Amino acid sequence: MPESWPSGIRRALQRAPLLYSILAPALASIFLFYHVPSNLLTLAWGIEALVVLGLGFLLFERVFRWYGLALLLVCVVKLFAMDLAGVETLYRILSFIFRD
Repeated sequence: MPESWPSGIRRALQRAPLLYSILAPALASIFLFYHVPSNLLTLAWGIEALVVLGLGFLLFERVFRWYGLALLLVCVVKLFAMDLAGVETLYRILSFIFRD
């Protein structure tokens, strides 16, 4: 990489592998969003998050671990904000008391 290039471009090119490694799980999440029924989307994203998190530990990739944790956080927020919003109060209380 020539030294005559601006420092911003040099930094972006140095971080290109990082951007490419996060692109695959992000595209998988988008694919699941469009092709999985909405009532199963949280489950599909949760499974993807666990797979990406596991790959992050196996491959010693910090980016995969962060992405997996972020996607799990999105799943938890979606579960509480959207998925449990349509459930009756009694069933919501029971789902928190009697966890599987």
